[in-house]
Amino acid sequence: MGIIRSIRASLRYKDYKPQPLTWLAARRWVMQFEKKDRRLAERLLSKVISLSESRTRDILVEQNAALMKRLFDAGLTAKQLIYVQVHDAGSSSPVMLNLIRDAAGLEKMGLPILGCP
Repeated sequence: MGIIRSIRASLRYKDYKPQPLTWLAARRWVMQFEKKDRRLAERLLSKVISLSESRTRDILVEQNAALMKRLFDAGLTAKQLIYVQVHDAGSSSPVMLNLIRDAAGLEKMGLPILGCP
């Protein structure tokens, strides 16, 4: 992978967490592949869509509000709702549910959240 493409990748994914993507890390990632596959790896990297934490949070809160509206319109009450996280090791499910919990104030609304690791 060329330096220019590595720099482009690092700028494109600068908000990646838990640590920003450096140009050197992008280059190393591509270089791990056999030479014949590196061009495809570069194309794959260029097609990845990355959302910032704030955009992810906004989408989750928006979708949660739409779901709650549908449930309330169907006659359910907050007392009838339970948030359950079910995930495999390494899953982002707990992180996503924590984002919704905090940003949408689920606990303040009295909505129970159950964890199932």
